[in-house]
Amino acid sequence: MLLISQYREHEKLFKNLNCKKKSVWEHTMAENPNFSARPEQVNGKWKSATIAFSKCCNYNSILRNDQKEYPFYREIA
Repeated sequence: MLLISQYREHEKLFKNLNCKKKSVWEHTMAENPNFSARPEQVNGKWKSATIAFSKCCNYNSILRNDQKEYPFYREIA
């Protein structure tokens, strides 16, 4: 939840093609003392969360009876 909230606060920087995501996470981590991981770890965690979210969306877009759920679907969407 902390990653999602920090991403939303700095969404413009993350979407800016001139900014590296690693440097944005470094800046975000410096502002928030609750982050205890390295920027590479945080970036990897965010990347894996968004990949899992998109896989869930792709799976659910196909007409099937067994819909998958992603734990933070509402927050990321």
